[in-house]
Amino acid sequence: METNKETIVLSDMSLCQPKQPFWKNPQKGCWQLVSFETEEGVKGNMAFATPEAQAGEIQLPLNLDGLYKIYLGINYTRMPGSDTFHHREWPLYGQLEAKLTDDAGFSRFALEIGWRCENIHKVGRDSEVYKSIQEVFWKTTRLDGQSLIFRPMQWPYNSPYLGKTANISYVKLIPVDGEEAEQIQLLKPRPDTRNIALQWCTGILTGHAFGTPDYHPTDSEWYRHEFEPYKNTDVGIFIFEAIRGNLCAYRTRIGDVGGEDNLWKKQWIDSLAAFKELAHADGMKVFSGMRMMGPGYPMIPNPIGWGSFYWKNRQWAKLDREGVPTTNLSLAYPEVRNHWISLLRETLDYGIDGVQVYLHRCQPFVLYEEPVVESFIKTYGIDPREVSSIDPRWLEHSAGYVTTFLREIRTLVDEKPGRELGVTFYGTGFKYETDKVYDPLKYNCDVLTWIREGLVDYLMPTTSVEPGFIEQWKEVGGDRLHIWPDMMPRNQPGEDFVRLAQNYYDRGADGFSLWDGDRRPAHASEWAVLRQLGHREELDYLSTACPDYHRRIKLKYLNGFSVHHSFHDG
Repeated sequence: METNKETIVLSDMSLCQPKQPFWKNPQKGCWQLVSFETEEGVKGNMAFATPEAQAGEIQLPLNLDGLYKIYLGINYTRMPGSDTFHHREWPLYGQLEAKLTDDAGFSRFALEIGWRCENIHKVGRDSEVYKSIQEVFWKTTRLDGQSLIFRPMQWPYNSPYLGKTANISYVKLIPVDGEEAEQIQLLKPRPDTRNIALQWCTGILTGHAFGTPDYHPTDSEWYRHEFEPYKNTDVGIFIFEAIRGNLCAYRTRIGDVGGEDNLWKKQWIDSLAAFKELAHADGMKVFSGMRMMGPGYPMIPNPIGWGSFYWKNRQWAKLDREGVPTTNLSLAYPEVRNHWISLLRETLDYGIDGVQVYLHRCQPFVLYEEPVVESFIKTYGIDPREVSSIDPRWLEHSAGYVTTFLREIRTLVDEKPGRELGVTFYGTGFKYETDKVYDPLKYNCDVLTWIREGLVDYLMPTTSVEPGFIEQWKEVGGDRLHIWPDMMPRNQPGEDFVRLAQNYYDRGADGFSLWDGDRRPAHASEWAVLRQLGHREELDYLSTACPDYHRRIKLKYLNGFSVHHSFHDG
């Protein structure tokens, strides 16, 4: 243990219990101890565990009482178990799990990269990642005799595709009292601050769109661990992506459920039911999210690529200008809209609070199908295949089908009084193409019509939104309409998230949404800010506090070697 004034640094992981899981060399079932010293003079023994080691939990006694800030020092290495996805600008899920004794579940910790590194173009080989320790703020809480528990990532996060080498180098603890303790008290969530919607992607359960295997938990504890980071935060709506094309992350009677035979197994836990129970217990609303995916690439054998409803009904596929089918179904057909609505109805029967339609994926939602072409010719006297894809007449015509779909969903939602409808859509109209059409109408989203007709309760534009749109939408929709723009880009310093939030607030937004919310908490220093952005009156405090939430400290010695000129032979 090293101390600096009141700060406590625990840097010898050999003090963890039980003793037997430690070894100086890699060994099955064990963590590996490696000596280190940073350029700031912190020295001790860090602990590693590769996925192949199958190491268990280790517990570090803290022997402290009172309110403390907790920081973890982690070395993100490229030892066995790493892969190229780990070193992208947006790392996937994490490398270490940690909890306090009294926590209901573990929290995950991932490398915070991109803006954290001076030479992002070299990341993946750059020594500034591997030859350093990243110190991240986790949370402020009362310790009162608790211990810290660490473990490697659990299944499916330690699968061959995702598995990473776990590490804990040191723990830093800073006591909190006086004015700072009072400020921490002000940041506790209240009903009026819970205006963040967390959109939880179910790719880890259904498989990702690029073809990873599906996973069906059989232990309710898995959900407790997943939900732990969202408790006691400003998250007010938990959006669970229950419908990913025809593959459903709940016990559907209509869609696909995955597995090898597409039959529900009695040992599987219903994910929608499990998350609903956890979210409601924490005072959150629960929405079911729907992404209208079609079948995947032909080389993807996993369930996410099956798209059985598509293959049974290819006559309703979208067609390009040459009449060639695409891999998505068209909303121009009532049968297609009815299918999606039937899946949403199933989720509402769970007693959840609303539905979220993802209109920023799988667009456009109509192309040149026969009813679309005939209707356009009847209205404008010209074949739509002869006009530009951004012709205002074509944009308005195409968007009409999506508006019809939302009217039908609104009717469904209103069947159960008190239920709400949210929509995620592109807030600007130039995400992929070079032409500057600054209007969501480009992606079939006639937002003003939705507002005027009272179809939606929540607008959640992504990845960004023109500030003028927020002001316009708010003027038309008034206080009954919630405008919750996405906090993008996903990775940025906490102080930048604060500035973005303040800008949106000033323009008329009254909350925020977090796409890929399942991966946000693992970026601990960023999550420490995001989870409290509902406290508008405390943003000034957050902006001054959050620069301390992340530091990169260079290693001087590792395992007895001088680090600067070592470990660079690959």
